[in-house]
Amino acid sequence: MFGGEKKKLLVWFAEVGRNDIALVGGKGANLGEMTKASLPVPPGFIVTSLAYYEFLRVNKLDRIIKKELANIDPEASKKLNAIAETLQKAIKSHPLPAELAKQIEKAYDDMGKGAVAVRSSATAEDLPSIAEDESALVKINGQTCYLTMKELWWRYRHQDQQKIFVPALADNKINWYPVQELYRHLVKTKLAKITTATGRQITITPDHSLIVQDLNNIGIRAAGIGELTRETRIPVAKKIPLMPGRSKTLDFAELLGDEALVDENGLRLKSGRWQVQKPIKKSVELNAGFAYLLGVFAAEGSIYNHSTIDFSCESASIANLIKPVIEKLGLTCAPDPKNVRVHSRPLAAVLERLFGPPSTDIKGKGRYSRSKRVPDIIFNLDPSLIGAYLRGHFDGDGYVGCDTVSVTSVSTHLRSGTALLLSLLDIKCRLDDLDVTILLSDVPRFREMVGFTEQKKRERLETLLRRYGQRHHNDRLDTLEVTAGLSRAISKAARSTLPQQWYRVGYCRDCDGKMRKNGRSSSSKQRWMCSNCGGSVSEGIENFNIEFISESIMRDQFGRFCPTAAPWNRGNYSGGVYTRPSLAKIASRYNVSELRELIATDVIWDRIKKIEFVDYDGYVYDFVVPGPQNFLSGYGGIITHNTASFAGQQATFLNIEGHEKLIKAVRECWASLFEARAIYYRAVNKFDHLKVGIAVPIQTMVQSEVSGIMFTADPVSSDVDKIVIDAGMGLGEAIVSGSGTPDHYVVDKKTMIIVSKEVSQQAWQIVRNKSGQDVHLSSPKDRLEGQKLTDEQIVKLAQLGHKVETHYGAPQDMEWAFEGGSFYMVQSRPITTLKGKSQTPIRQLADKSQTDDPQESQEPEARSQKLEENEVLVSGAAASVGRASGPVKIIHKPSEIEKVLEGDVLVTEMTSPDYVPAMRRACAIVTDTGGRTSHAAIVSRELGIPCVVGTGTATHALKTGQVVTVDGASGKVYKGKLAISHQQSANSIQLKADSRQLLAGGVITTVPVTATKVYLNLAEPTKADEYAQLPVDGVGLLRAEFIIANIGEHPHAMMASGRSKEYVQKLSEGIGVIAQAFNPRPVVYRFTDFKTNEYKSLKGGEKYEEQESNPMIGYRGASRYILDPEEFALEIEAIKSVRDGMDLKNLHVMIPFVRRVDEFTRVRELMHKNGLKQGADFKLWIMVEVPSNIFEIEKYIDEGIDGISIGSNDLTQLILGIDRDSTKLAEEFDERYPAVMGAMIHVIKQCRRHGVTSSICGQAPSVYPEVTEALVKAGTTSVSVAPDVAVSTRKLIASVEKKLLLSQVIDG
Repeated sequence: MFGGEKKKLLVWFAEVGRNDIALVGGKGANLGEMTKASLPVPPGFIVTSLAYYEFLRVNKLDRIIKKELANIDPEASKKLNAIAETLQKAIKSHPLPAELAKQIEKAYDDMGKGAVAVRSSATAEDLPSIAEDESALVKINGQTCYLTMKELWWRYRHQDQQKIFVPALADNKINWYPVQELYRHLVKTKLAKITTATGRQITITPDHSLIVQDLNNIGIRAAGIGELTRETRIPVAKKIPLMPGRSKTLDFAELLGDEALVDENGLRLKSGRWQVQKPIKKSVELNAGFAYLLGVFAAEGSIYNHSTIDFSCESASIANLIKPVIEKLGLTCAPDPKNVRVHSRPLAAVLERLFGPPSTDIKGKGRYSRSKRVPDIIFNLDPSLIGAYLRGHFDGDGYVGCDTVSVTSVSTHLRSGTALLLSLLDIKCRLDDLDVTILLSDVPRFREMVGFTEQKKRERLETLLRRYGQRHHNDRLDTLEVTAGLSRAISKAARSTLPQQWYRVGYCRDCDGKMRKNGRSSSSKQRWMCSNCGGSVSEGIENFNIEFISESIMRDQFGRFCPTAAPWNRGNYSGGVYTRPSLAKIASRYNVSELRELIATDVIWDRIKKIEFVDYDGYVYDFVVPGPQNFLSGYGGIITHNTASFAGQQATFLNIEGHEKLIKAVRECWASLFEARAIYYRAVNKFDHLKVGIAVPIQTMVQSEVSGIMFTADPVSSDVDKIVIDAGMGLGEAIVSGSGTPDHYVVDKKTMIIVSKEVSQQAWQIVRNKSGQDVHLSSPKDRLEGQKLTDEQIVKLAQLGHKVETHYGAPQDMEWAFEGGSFYMVQSRPITTLKGKSQTPIRQLADKSQTDDPQESQEPEARSQKLEENEVLVSGAAASVGRASGPVKIIHKPSEIEKVLEGDVLVTEMTSPDYVPAMRRACAIVTDTGGRTSHAAIVSRELGIPCVVGTGTATHALKTGQVVTVDGASGKVYKGKLAISHQQSANSIQLKADSRQLLAGGVITTVPVTATKVYLNLAEPTKADEYAQLPVDGVGLLRAEFIIANIGEHPHAMMASGRSKEYVQKLSEGIGVIAQAFNPRPVVYRFTDFKTNEYKSLKGGEKYEEQESNPMIGYRGASRYILDPEEFALEIEAIKSVRDGMDLKNLHVMIPFVRRVDEFTRVRELMHKNGLKQGADFKLWIMVEVPSNIFEIEKYIDEGIDGISIGSNDLTQLILGIDRDSTKLAEEFDERYPAVMGAMIHVIKQCRRHGVTSSICGQAPSVYPEVTEALVKAGTTSVSVAPDVAVSTRKLIASVEKKLLLSQVIDG
């Protein structure tokens, strides 16, 4: 140990492990853990996070950081970049403490003074969160469940699940958001058990953060356990939006699974003497009667010997309500006026499945009382049925006191679930060790939504309500503290109504405090004195700034306070605690919008009552929730911060040699914590900038001969019996960035036999030269086509991976390197994707027997030989990757699209928008004409199905019913149905060869964070929820094409028949689905850009569209809006409906095909005229796709555009003079041509110079990674790509950004 036990400024790998994340970060902890386990890890040491904080303290940089980042607006990009540059310069220019520098140099010398890798390991990276017995409300595959974290992990590890959503808090509202990852870590430590004033509880790791009310500003922030006090407020659920399930019945056979025995008489259990069991109905309608029955069982029900169900009803009226429900199931109740008893093994089994098994450590009737839980089906019901369930529960175990309405249960899980059900009905409650109590202010709503059927309780409730109505009462638990920031907002709003006076004020050079005039100096210069620090200065001094500011006049001409100035004459509200009604009056009086938003929040800002530390030895869990970065969990529902991964945000430096370069690299790693993108990420996600530390692992360099990644479970199929290895020559950057295709090996984990090998040709590899730079070298001729690893090496590596998995106790995702005959483990992390044993593709491979040609309907068995050994029927241009097999269906016109069935291969001359319904059903598309920017190519990429275009003869060479295999990557169509490997299948999203990039079960593996944003090109609303789970920043191009194709009728035809509202409604619904799926991430909608020939094909279009000889450069885009403002007004109305009616403010717009600057201004005027105004929360972009845009880009900027997006398809077409749909000239159509690239780079640089956002949304970045690389280097703020390359594009951008950073370091 270096630096003494107290300091721990430096540690060797062998001295740390999985429990030292706070000290050395996730990467450092893993390196230490593997080293201690005697795994082959290149040796090294870690400069700990304590050293980083010591560096800041000694140089007083913590003060500078805190000052610079106070109240930073992450969206103010210019200021953000300037602050980032300032902080990085400050860190890089200050020396390390002398003793620390000596220790680093000595440790480096002890390692042999050779080349080392210097990496960053953020200490807020991969931190675990909540205990395994804590519960979370989740939605799995459309069904809401309330599970412990342990149960949730088990379900996703062993069952076939795809999507998970959780309630999370954003902009004061709770909504459902998709989960990207689920973490699980093994810890042995003390956990913090937090209890709030309303009785909510959560148990978390001590280094995990919570969401707290920010006392200095308006809003929230993340805070560590050490910052919490009794005054700290954290958010607990008050109102959770309902997401009712689709099921209207409960299928008992499905619920019981293999236990059920179903015949014509009903359902019985296989176990026991099933012949003598009385059967019950196979299913039951989920109505109020059955929901009430379950509520009564939650309160009064017991089960004896797994066969006798007893309801100890409090009154005969309750018994009379549940007996008919039981009898409808085919059962008979024992004669008793109050107690309801029935003998039925099947019903007992159903109730045990719904409410959970009995406790094993308790005997008698109480066995079920402590283990009951709210059945998951209840969370999926509509409000009236949830109310019926709660009514049964409150009728049984509820009571009405002098000023309370409560329900009692000894089951913690049942009490917590009941609290969440009340939140779903917008009823506030508090919890204690036995009761769930309705807050008095919400008793009226409780009567409305739940109430009692039991007579005595109903009478007491009415008495309580009469007493409540006679006096004013505010719940002291649902209050808000007026923070300093909120107080300033109230003061500002109040004083805005007062008259203003202007005066000059100066700013102190020492403390930035305000300075006032204070006489004159001996030289008659005006003197200024600081009211903060007392310093003084003479006017005219360098760097002394003076400006005019206004101040409210508080008194009238008679010296009296103005009415709206009070109570500010007596001080302000800061620090006061107020009930919501009181704050509502203040908000109304002073018109404070910020206060109104806080009052309308879906949470109670609950005070912390106590924090206890408890011993813990087991797994802890956490979600990653993109966007809000929090989720609802714990006893009663607490919003807790999720574990955001900062992986990929900080710098890495390789081949570092010598003391001077090493110290510089350490400082560079620390400085990278304050790159603009890292600051932005923390600010947006409410992380305290000084709470995120950084450690620096320093490790002996491995000059890889071969490198790659390894999974000890198949990340695509979740087969835990397989080990998957990807291998490439040279350094691993080509594989990790997605720019190279590796060999793919699969090994059986039990037998260590290689079960499959996919060998890829590698024409080049990345190596490092003596200067430490990455260079691309051609691969040796003898290694071009061979395996990267021998069979013996593959098995040896798999054995090593199995050893790592055994050590960690869970499947691992590892990076490895091979040098000098030895393997080295560079990194290991858990496989965190949520998937089941297998994943069924949404778009299945076709298996049709119903074809037009009976002789062709008998499909041959899939053949497994190599593709090149099969007969090629036609070939063309590769337009959308993937492979799929199915029967051919040839159509020649849109009226024939109904012939195309699910799983057919659609073959046609060329598609148009009215082909879209058929394209959705097809498993692949083949066309005679068109290039890779044609309609068929673009739509296929979005649908995630293979496509071959420009074959010339497909409609003649193929015949309907013939079974073929379409290979979208090679552009070939093969005869027959061929075997398709996991990498080739036509999935709903076919991502590239790197299996780490595949969408798996609704979530994705970790990908790097980039400064350049990655958006999607999207048009299909039905794909929105699926694509929203990709690690993207929003939608950069939302096309109306699919939506209008679904409408299927020309807008003017609908207007003529008086159906304008119907058109607006359908258009807004389609747009709204996509905006909602990505909310709050931005969605940029491109106004319709149909050409006349495309509009003409819509129903009724013949009447309204002219025949144009060249629609590509005809009546389209901005010109159409100007010449047909009535049609444009409908589209504007749809946008307004989404933004205002659906409250989706993340929707913005973009104008396509703008030929002249005055066209832009006229379209904007039309938008304003129709009530759609450009503003701070509504951005207006233009497409740059006409050459005139290139020459006049600065004029557009002067006119106030918020951003541009390059339409590379049209821009290339018009610069090169090539019809983008021309088959003969398809090879000449290339966005990489210097004139096209030069035009795009020119626009991006101009936009960057003027602080205007820039992007590209054509097909170029989806097809050519080198285009993306060039535009990122030019400074584009984002790229918008097809879903199938979103992950590889993000990795490519990360690689480019790292290269740029490294080059700056080397050049500097």
